Amino acid sequence: MSQGILAFAEQREGSLKKAALEACSTAMKIKAELGGDVTAVVIGKNIQDIAKNLGAYGADHVLVFDQDNFEHYSTGGYGRALLQAIKKVDPASIIVPATTMGKDLGAYIAAKLPAGLAADCVEYKVEDGALAAARPVYAGKAMSWVHAAAGPLILGIRPNVFGAEETSPGNEAPVSVEPLDFSLDNIRAMVKEIAAPENAVLDVTEADIVVAGGRGLGSAEGFLPLEELAQVLGQRWVLPVPPLMPAGVITPPRSDKLEKWLLRNSTSLLAFPVPSSTWQGCARASALSPLTKTLTLRYSRSLTTVSLEISSKSSPP
Repeated sequence: MSQGILAFAEQREGSLKKAALEACSTAMKIKAELGGDVTAVVIGKNIQDIAKNLGAYGADHVLVFDQDNFEHYSTGGYGRALLQAIKKVDPASIIVPATTMGKDLGAYIAAKLPAGLAADCVEYKVEDGALAAARPVYAGKAMSWVHAAAGPLILGIRPNVFGAEETSPGNEAPVSVEPLDFSLDNIRAMVKEIAAPENAVLDVTEADIVVAGGRGLGSAEGFLPLEELAQVLGQRWVLPVPPLMPAGVITPPRSDKLEKWLLRNSTSLLAFPVPSSTWQGCARASALSPLTKTLTLRYSRSLTTVSLEISSKSSPP
């Protein structure tokens, strides 16, 4: 009988992503209700040293697929390796992050097993010993609960929604390096190189705080203090109003879509003069997602200073 939880731990360039820690933490919480062990799977190149660190986030065991050809992600390579791990563990539930990589892998293994897939889920519950997950539908206007009719349920968990909890600091999970039961020659497409921008900034899904500005700042120069603030906070900053976009700013969807963008990323938002409709969207995002926090900041600009007055209510400045 299938039991336990398998969590795919995403890594990039030899470093575990925040989404990997969230996947293991979520699996540990599900374990408390369903029982079994939490098995993490890490796929990549030269990753054995980082894999054991997942023990601090709830992993009981870690399966590692360490190959030169896994330095960069490919659906065929990573997908076959993850299927091999699922075959070995025979889990009742599978956790993948709802990142670009995780969404691709989740759909791949759901089709191959077959299994039920709850993509981009934001909540779960256990009913009669079975796991169910909720995901937004109709542009976030409704929630759909997904149950697996047969096979394991795959949960694609939205980044920053469930959180990463280091429950056992310093704990190292036992690591097993797995040989491949398939030939790498059968992989149809492999990524040879990734050309990253020179001034790469923090991925917005990894950010705990997002600094946003709007038309109320008046011009591109008005965003310079905001950029300074974002650098001090060590976070990526975004601009919801494209017409004022200076070079290098990452723009989410239109300002009227900011609510859905916040819900998708579940970050904290430090927002400066933006339209009232944006503030209303921020308030709704805070209400719907427990990990999304929106702060009202009143902004006064001079040549050298930025003063912030933080209130607990989301209302236009």
